[in-house]
Amino acid sequence: MVSCCRISSKMPTKRKQISLTDKVEIIKNYRKGVSQTKLSEDNMFLCNRLARSTISTIIHNANKIIAEYEGNRLKEDRKRLRTAAHPELEKALFKWFEQVRGKHVSITGPLLTEKAAEFANELNIENFNASGGWLDRFKARHNIIFKAVSGESESVSVETEENWKQNVLPDLIRGYHPRDIFNADESGLFYKMMPEKSFHVKGSDCHGTKHCKDRVTAMFCANMDGSEKFKMTVIGKFKNPRCFKGVCNLPVLYYAQRKAWMDTDIFYKWLRQFDEKYHCQGRKVLLFVDNVSSHKEELQLKATTLKFFPPNTTSKLQPMDQGVIKTCKVHYRRRFLKRLIAEIKSGEFCKMTLKDGVDLLSQAWDDVKPETIANCFRKAGFQLGDDDQLQGETQDLETVETVSAETRNIWDFVAGEFNLQDLDFMEYVAADDSVTTLGEMTVLFTLVYVASSVKGIRKIASSCISVRDFNSCGKVTTCLSISMVNLCSDPRAAKQG
Repeated sequence: MVSCCRISSKMPTKRKQISLTDKVEIIKNYRKGVSQTKLSEDNMFLCNRLARSTISTIIHNANKIIAEYEGNRLKEDRKRLRTAAHPELEKALFKWFEQVRGKHVSITGPLLTEKAAEFANELNIENFNASGGWLDRFKARHNIIFKAVSGESESVSVETEENWKQNVLPDLIRGYHPRDIFNADESGLFYKMMPEKSFHVKGSDCHGTKHCKDRVTAMFCANMDGSEKFKMTVIGKFKNPRCFKGVCNLPVLYYAQRKAWMDTDIFYKWLRQFDEKYHCQGRKVLLFVDNVSSHKEELQLKATTLKFFPPNTTSKLQPMDQGVIKTCKVHYRRRFLKRLIAEIKSGEFCKMTLKDGVDLLSQAWDDVKPETIANCFRKAGFQLGDDDQLQGETQDLETVETVSAETRNIWDFVAGEFNLQDLDFMEYVAADDSVTTLGEMTVLFTLVYVASSVKGIRKIASSCISVRDFNSCGKVTTCLSISMVNLCSDPRAAKQG
């Protein structure tokens, strides 16, 4: 007896994978009133019929799919909506990535994996492996690509620049007098760098070299018509340098930070002084600053309205970057070299101290002409109604003061003494332009910031962290990190806190 086997005429069904974009279209049509059965049988954007269970699953996860799509965290052609195994780590890492890229620092794959391992260690995540596969999935989840960086100035789109100058900025400054419109920006300075050292420093980061201890961050702030330059602010590494002993009044505002960087705590202190000065004068002023993590508007200001430039546009839109800082550095280097020449001729060499550096910097700031500052504001698009005659002429404005004959003679003498025929004076001036001046978020503050959707959590986080400098305190204790993360994730805990 021969048994017969019935062979099914149906071929095995191949599993269909649907892109994120198509899932969003299905959700939109369902919300317009199209039934799930209709979507399954008569799908207008997919070639093949979908199972009703597939449509049902998509509808069930609608909010999650829409959130991922609108947040642009996933590529639109992604098929699966896989989430991270450690979402708190990835949120913190991505926030760090955005913050560092906002400072125009190049990020590589090895740097990302190293930072991920650091976050995992702080959060007590065991057996985390920041492998190449994990990195690829992290990049895909957050739509990150690595490409060559050609410079910040070139990355500013013409559309963004023109929209800011023509549509946004005029509304912001309307109603203010030019003397009440200010801009503030930071720049690094190797305050006792000899000319021959600029060969090694130019174009490189300030990490692991002896120049690090000889650098400061300077904050430049002036108003639109150049009539008022706010007192120069200097950030050094040490709270009480020996050279400051016995000095009653410094010509600058001085702050200390372990890496000589601007951070949120120092910015708050500076902003309070700035605001108090103009409050006492009975003035209402407008202050423009860079859109970076250390410049956060958390204070209740009496006289100051704080405004931010669009991200990654300061090379084109910030007045201080149009030539004010460069001009001040020209004057600083000129004064530094004059001092050096005097020592060479006398044969008596004195050690350059931080006190000497801040004195020279204050004098160099005084040397910057009001018309130079006004020209830099105009070049950045700051023009009121009575400046119409200047429209279209900003490219010809003198935004960096011409190097004087005296300065050229000084440089020629120094270049001859140090055999620097291949080095131009302006290259020496620009040797510290790319030095990092802003602190990074620590693990604790990054996680608190990410979880700050809970009402009031920012206030709680700020008060908890204010005891220490959260941009510079280094590693925080794991238990404090975890407790703050738990607090952020539990609204009831936040309310009780």
